[in-house]
Amino acid sequence: MPELPEVQMMVNSLITMVLNSYIEDVSIRKTAAGRELSLAKGQKIIEIFRFGKAVYFQLSRDAIMIEPGSHSAFHFQPNEAKRVRGACVIFRTSQGTLSLMQSSRNQRVLFVLKDQTCVPDVGVDPLTKRMSAKHLRRCLRLSSSTIKDFLIRDKIIAGIGPRYAKTILIRTRIDPQSEARSITGRKAKSLFGNIKQVISEAMAYRCPQHIGVSFPNPFNGYTIATGEKSDKQIT
Repeated sequence: MPELPEVQMMVNSLITMVLNSYIEDVSIRKTAAGRELSLAKGQKIIEIFRFGKAVYFQLSRDAIMIEPGSHSAFHFQPNEAKRVRGACVIFRTSQGTLSLMQSSRNQRVLFVLKDQTCVPDVGVDPLTKRMSAKHLRRCLRLSSSTIKDFLIRDKIIAGIGPRYAKTILIRTRIDPQSEARSITGRKAKSLFGNIKQVISEAMAYRCPQHIGVSFPNPFNGYTIATGEKSDKQIT
């Protein structure tokens, strides 16, 4: 599954591509959302944001929620679209064609009707003010899991996966198999600081202010293609 910085990278790119555009047509091929997605036709994309590890498209009336899978990808073509192989949903908008590529089974696409509540059951976002040292200490005391499992459980802290959890624990010098409730107050304070720092560093590295940058680091998946030359893709 993609982690918080990768999902935010998706959101930043999608904002550049299709924010404030109108959905002119929807082609549905392979998704559990089914015919409901066709109701998005004619609506304007007025906001795109991240909630935990999910991407939200707030439309003028309804909404679309996409929880990316382990190799999810969006492909955007600013001009007349050629057929994209492997697409499960194709949105033809006033600014171009956005295709959601077929991913693993853990990818979810949900159409959210007006006034319907449908948000992931996730914990506190580590980059918000709700994520405080006091909140972290309280959650640690109530936990019965190892500190590694504690960090990667979305229902406690949203968006931290195995990759960043490992870095956080190395910096804090905590054994991954230690019991979460055994973490002392001093270690908890250090852990809190490293959670903020590691995720902030990853966000700064993975979320540049423009599209069309190739990264040399070995992150896998979550490609957002611009429909142009392959050297102008985020990988």
